[in-house]
Amino acid sequence: MRTSRGSAGARTIQPASKCLDFDGVGDGFAVAANAAIDNTWDSGGGAGGWIKPASDGGGDVGRIFDKTGWLIDTSSESGGEVSTRFIVAFSGASGSWSPTTARITLNVWTHILWTYDSDAVGNDPTLYINGSSVAITEALTPVGTRTADGVLGIGNRQSDWNREFDGRLKDLAFWTGGEPTAAEVARFYNNGSSNLDLNNTPGLTAPSAWWRGGDDPSDAIASNIRDQVGVNHATLGAGNPTIVSDAP
Repeated sequence: MRTSRGSAGARTIQPASKCLDFDGVGDGFAVAANAAIDNTWDSGGGAGGWIKPASDGGGDVGRIFDKTGWLIDTSSESGGEVSTRFIVAFSGASGSWSPTTARITLNVWTHILWTYDSDAVGNDPTLYINGSSVAITEALTPVGTRTADGVLGIGNRQSDWNREFDGRLKDLAFWTGGEPTAAEVARFYNNGSSNLDLNNTPGLTAPSAWWRGGDDPSDAIASNIRDQVGVNHATLGAGNPTIVSDAP
């Protein structure tokens, strides 16, 4: 459900200074299936955050998010840049989209966010890169009904930990029950990874889950990366990711 916070909801959070670092060799976190973040795209939703890819990752398709039923990855590395794909499984055939010409520069912080409504196969997603929507191309047209969501992998494919992201991730978030607006996405980008509280800021729709990636004092690789909204904490699934000092 979309919830817009009022002015009384504002709070102070830890300033951004850290992020998750994935070395491209089997690292990844898992988040159990939960009604708060399952069926992400029903009636509209969104997913994204800050990424700093060093390459296009494992199998040349390193995962930012990999949830049973859909994924967002980095791919098609060339000339110091990568692309990103959004793939959603449907009963007849999956849908797949990527930016038509826009690219993501390696080793530079970039904010990306995909929004989509899976209620009709004719719907196309919107991709925002650094706060602005970009043209996308549909590589595969979905057919049938959306496949149910399940376990979430962050930074890798959760089924076999063999499509690892290579680089750094920060302030990853989901929205369910409605898509973030263009104005909201622009604000996410323009505020950088500062002390903007996605969960309690006037005029912003609260996410369904939000992983700061090192800036919660309780974040620890060996225990969990805490969800700032609910209980969808990310636990280590594979490899040896680290928390490092770096932020947009």
